[in-house]
Amino acid sequence: MRLSRGARGGAAGCHRPVAGLLARDAEALVTFRLCQGGKGWLGAWTQNACAALCTVGSLAAPARNQATTRIMPLDFDRSPAADCGHTGCVQYPDGEIVVVNYCVDDASKGRIRCYGFTRDDLVLPAAEDPRRTA
Repeated sequence: MRLSRGARGGAAGCHRPVAGLLARDAEALVTFRLCQGGKGWLGAWTQNACAALCTVGSLAAPARNQATTRIMPLDFDRSPAADCGHTGCVQYPDGEIVVVNYCVDDASKGRIRCYGFTRDDLVLPAAEDPRRTA
């Protein structure tokens, strides 16, 4: 997975995005702070960390309605001075994806949290799709 640091104030609601290419399927994982809009800063719209799975083609799409993505919540910062969403990610050779995130939550100072998952935690393999009929 190659990592790149995104620009501040990224695309619609996506703040501090970090993107990496996954090992298979020409897909990328983007981790970010989700800003729901409105007036705010620490504690007002800095409490949601997310991961988005998308195709490389979607990243290059000229218009938003030409892109597809799946968004998975990673963490919610409960602190009145919430400040999560400073993320980084890596994919290991066995396919495990590890994301780190700065989060205040119930601590007196911020801390780093770590989340491990695989692509199958974001999308079930086609054969296991519960909507699929025999």
